[in-house]
Amino acid sequence: MDIVNNEQDIPKKKKKKPPQKSRLRSLVEFLLNIGIGLLIGVLLVVFVIQKSEVDGMSMSPTLLNEDVVLVEKVTKFFRDMRRGEIVVIESEGLGTRKLEFDIIKRVIGLPGETIKISGGQVFINGELLVEDYLPEGTQTFVLRAVNSELEVTMGVNEYFCMGDNRSNSYDSRDVGVITEDRILGRACMRIQPFSSFGFI
Repeated sequence: MDIVNNEQDIPKKKKKKPPQKSRLRSLVEFLLNIGIGLLIGVLLVVFVIQKSEVDGMSMSPTLLNEDVVLVEKVTKFFRDMRRGEIVVIESEGLGTRKLEFDIIKRVIGLPGETIKISGGQVFINGELLVEDYLPEGTQTFVLRAVNSELEVTMGVNEYFCMGDNRSNSYDSRDVGVITEDRILGRACMRIQPFSSFGFI
């Protein structure tokens, strides 16, 4: 019995080659992708997160000179800053000193609260504030003078911020309350030095 190979009788369809992109089109798509990537990067830096380097020792021992932190800018749009959080504050026009960089401090007093500094201690609405993030025995004075006192009541959207290095920090004791619009974001993570990498 002969076997007929019917495949020989059926004309084979030629496979169509996929259309080749022109070099110009490929270049345009490449540049477009680069542009989109750069735009996303810019939007992230402007609206979401940025890298900041600590300048000075006003936040020691928590943060040291040249530490690099990530600052997220989203939280402030959804809730108020909380006591104990570390924030970056716009320095332009703040106080009498001309500062080259924005400053990084810790939120101490919240909107509507009365803060009092007396006898080396901090009181919120008449109650002693326990600051377990500071080294034991740390005292807080006004204008670096032992007998000076300060009492301030925060208004709406006002915060009292101080550095952890209470003897060497230019903060709300010098410049007064910090308005919410000056708070650029919350420092959430230290990324350098790598030995201290982690959330703060």
